[in-house]
Amino acid sequence: AVDRVTMNIHSSIPADAAKRITTYLQTLSQHWGADLAGLTVSVNPRLTRTVARFRPLGGGIEISPSVLVMPRAGLRAVLCHEAAHAVVWTRHGRSVKPHGLEWAALVRSAGHEPMASLIHWGAISMAKRSTSRFRH
Repeated sequence: AVDRVTMNIHSSIPADAAKRITTYLQTLSQHWGADLAGLTVSVNPRLTRTVARFRPLGGGIEISPSVLVMPRAGLRAVLCHEAAHAVVWTRHGRSVKPHGLEWAALVRSAGHEPMASLIHWGAISMAKRSTSRFRH
């Protein structure tokens, strides 16, 4: 079942990045004892306020183009963060918090520090963040 992860990497992702993504998702799947075979990974150039997101209702993982040029550790941290959301959603649905204990335990077990924000990887410039969002 894990081999099917390869088929869900969107064609807009370059082959070398797709291989790195697939390999790491397979590693996480085996490590967590979770089936990530139905998970889709695609690039969404409209993601400017976040590096990635998990969309549980058929959306899979969407990553910003900046994730594809991150160092290996950054790419893995982003994938782990979002794949952990997918596993928690599958196992618990809405009954637990998105960045709750279950999610943190998965991220930690994969060797990453559980953080709700990945801005420190430098993928998103703070200048892009609007400071006037709620001004009248």
